[in-house]
Amino acid sequence: SAPDLAAFLRERISAPLSGCDAPWTVQMTTWHQPASKRLVVHLVNYDRDEDAPGVENPRPVGPIPVELNLPQGKRSHRVWFVTPERPEPQPLEASLSGGQLHFRAPGFDVYGVAVIEYE
Repeated sequence: SAPDLAAFLRERISAPLSGCDAPWTVQMTTWHQPASKRLVVHLVNYDRDEDAPGVENPRPVGPIPVELNLPQGKRSHRVWFVTPERPEPQPLEASLSGGQLHFRAPGFDVYGVAVIEYE
């Protein structure tokens, strides 16, 4: 199972892993855009109410704690979050510990995107 795999990897890899503390229905994917000096974290919530009428009936999720490894020697200077429901960028508070950036992604329905700008 996924928790067993994560525990197995943590025991064998000395560096902390990036990840999020979310229900199993949420998938996290991160893209590094070095030319733009940013990381983009895409969170997708696949949880749906299959019995409710309508085309799409997502069950909202969050907030979601995220731990993200930054590129070596880099520090974040701005973190923001957008969703289709709230397309205006929301600034997020973040802290750096042991080379990992920690922040909480606000709640969202189907997906949300966190952008981490670094220097």
